[in-house]
Amino acid sequence: MGTALSMSRPIHRMRGATLGLLSFGAIARNVAARMASFGVRVTAHDPFLDADEIRAAGAAPVSFDELLERSDYLVIQAPLTQGTHGLFGERELRRMKPTAILVNTARGPILDDGALYRALAEGWIAGAGLDDTAEEPA
Repeated sequence: MGTALSMSRPIHRMRGATLGLLSFGAIARNVAARMASFGVRVTAHDPFLDADEIRAAGAAPVSFDELLERSDYLVIQAPLTQGTHGLFGERELRRMKPTAILVNTARGPILDDGALYRALAEGWIAGAGLDDTAEEPA
């Protein structure tokens, strides 16, 4: 006979959650369309797009600060530029919800690995998924 597994954290439904997208190019628009079918509110911040273009693609345009503060799931899908290098550091991670999940599917150097480690270890955010890290190997 096996023992019953207990969950240390509750499982949350995605319906009604807010997905924030940093950058709103073709890949982010596809993510937005798929997630909307799960009943997720989609917001996006892209300083190179007009708010009407973001709305027309099915997302609510928000400021960078609103993206940080409102997102239950925040997906970084931005290109690595001088302006985005190190964009997510301690200040930004501390502004996120303690229940938020950060997903970086963009280039690793956009996110400060040390700040992310502290954010996870100290509970500033609930979790992270990384496609790439600033320092390889991680």
